[in-house]
Amino acid sequence: MEQRRIRFLACVLSVAAFGCSERAMPTDIGVDGNANPVIVSDPGPSAMEYQLISFDVATRIVTAESRVASVCDKLSPTDPCRFRISVGITTDSWFQPAKTDRFIPTDPCRDLALNYNTIVIDTPPDGAIAALTAQGCNARILIDQRAGTILQFQPVP
Repeated sequence: MEQRRIRFLACVLSVAAFGCSERAMPTDIGVDGNANPVIVSDPGPSAMEYQLISFDVATRIVTAESRVASVCDKLSPTDPCRFRISVGITTDSWFQPAKTDRFIPTDPCRDLALNYNTIVIDTPPDGAIAALTAQGCNARILIDQRAGTILQFQPVP
């Protein structure tokens, strides 16, 4: 029992220390491009959820803000732990279909996610991503930190 308590306390302390530190977040893009690449065997759980802010169709650059609830959300009303990314879509980007059953039926992003699912099958979904962004929808994004590009993209509620 004591060992469980120690493990729990160590976990809580590590979350508190990492969540509010000034260290780079796992998906931050290094300004000099020397950030370590994301190396995972199953990228789905490593991807983070972001609120889409803008999408430049000409350059294929997505700008988004983290929406991960953190310890800092409770400690600071200004939420200093959230961060923005600007990353590009490439021919290597993988577009996963949205799991539309997880959206609330009245969510306007649900209809946009359904449209994205029909487009993503045949072509790069730039128009669908632009529509999702215009509505301020959310997406799970996995980033190649070295290249500053999107490895995996999936609309989420």
